[in-house]
Amino acid sequence: PLWIIIVAVVGGLLLLVLLILCLWKCGFFQRTKLKEQRAVKRKAHSAYYDQVPQ
Repeated sequence: PLWIIIVAVVGGLLLLVLLILCLWKCGFFQRTKLKEQRAVKRKAHSAYYDQVPQ
């Protein structure tokens, strides 16, 4: 029957939303080392341009 499929899809989406909300509340999607990442990128970028012949 169609109602079983609809209930299963809605239930699955509800579980997915609850899981995402729990992970978000726990800080799972936060970047903890953003400044460190930017410094490494900047260093790699400048090292590349220091080696390129002009």
